[in-house]
Amino acid sequence: PSTSGENTDTQSSDRQAGGLQLEVRGKPQKYRYMDLDWRAERFTENRQPVDAKPAWIKSLPLMTSQRITQIDAAYRERLQSMMAVDDMIGRVVDELRAKGKLDNTYIFFTSDHGYHMGQHRLVPAKNTAYEEDIRVPLIVVGPGVPHGERAHPVLNIDFAPTFAALAGVTASDFVDGRSYHSLLTNQPPLLENWRSSFLIEYVQGAAPMFSAPTY
Repeated sequence: PSTSGENTDTQSSDRQAGGLQLEVRGKPQKYRYMDLDWRAERFTENRQPVDAKPAWIKSLPLMTSQRITQIDAAYRERLQSMMAVDDMIGRVVDELRAKGKLDNTYIFFTSDHGYHMGQHRLVPAKNTAYEEDIRVPLIVVGPGVPHGERAHPVLNIDFAPTFAALAGVTASDFVDGRSYHSLLTNQPPLLENWRSSFLIEYVQGAAPMFSAPTY
C-alpha cells in the first residue's frame, strides 16, 4: 500500500475510532490526473458470436462507440477511487504500527460483489452470475497467516464465522457459512474436503430484499 502524503487538499478533519487517530481528507487532487488512456476490458462480444449464451444475452445490441467511451471513463474513475483506498490502507497500517498493534491485527481486503463493465454486451452493473460479478479479491494478512494462495472457494457468508473463530468464540447457530480460519494456517484442509459448489441467485423485482426466498 502507498503511504504517500502528496495530497493537496485544504480541508481536513480528524476522526478517532478504536484507539486509532486517522486524518480524513477531502478529494485528493492527485487522482484527477492519472493516465487517461486506461480502458476497461475490451468488448470481444461485439466481434464474436453469442449463440452459446442465454437468450437474454443474445437479444442485447452491440456496444456503440459512445457507450464504450462512457464505460472507459467510468472505469478510470473506479481506478481513481482505488488509488484513494490504497493510500488509506497505507495510513491505517502506519497507524497500527505506530501504536504497536500491527502484529496482533488481522486485515481483510475484499469486496461484497464484482462488477461487469461492458463484458457480454452488458452495461455496467453487478447482477449476473458471470465471473466478473461473483469473483472478488480476498487478501488476508495477520498473525500466523502464511504467504501464498488458496484454491478453496470462500463466500461472503463465511466472514462472520471466520471472525468469530479468530476471536476465540463460537458463532451462533443461525449464522450461515463456515469458518475459513484453517485456510489462514500452514495446514489448510485438502481441497477435496472443502466445498465444491454454491448457489448464486438474483431475485428480480422492485424490492428483492423483501421477496427473496428464505429456504
